[in-house]
Amino acid sequence: MMTTSWQKRLRAGIVVGIVAATLFTIIAAVALHFRSPTARNALHVTLKEVSLAYFVGAVFGGALVGICVPWVRNSFVAALLGVVASFPSFVMISAFMQPDAPWMPTKFVVALIASIVLGGGIGGLVYNDWGPRS
Repeated sequence: MMTTSWQKRLRAGIVVGIVAATLFTIIAAVALHFRSPTARNALHVTLKEVSLAYFVGAVFGGALVGICVPWVRNSFVAALLGVVASFPSFVMISAFMQPDAPWMPTKFVVALIASIVLGGGIGGLVYNDWGPRS
């Protein structure tokens, strides 16, 4: 069976996302290990919940990035793609960390700000470093 280029990009995006989620989970585990029990409890989030959010986001975000890469022509579009790709993970983390907060505007706004700062920033930086050269 022959695979098309979009299928290869989809697979590569998911693999890269899972590798990133694994690294982020390791970093989170180390960070949580060195926090006091009081500080860990104040976060209202467990390592299992953070890992779940990272891996769900990795599959969605990685697939989206893998498919959309051919249409990224500048750093703005790359940053926008980073925002959209990272948003599901940040929504889940926001929901876990703020279980009693209302969805609108609190959880949605927190997730959106984190997606813009981190997802957009990383998308733009990656494009600027590894994007096409003129």
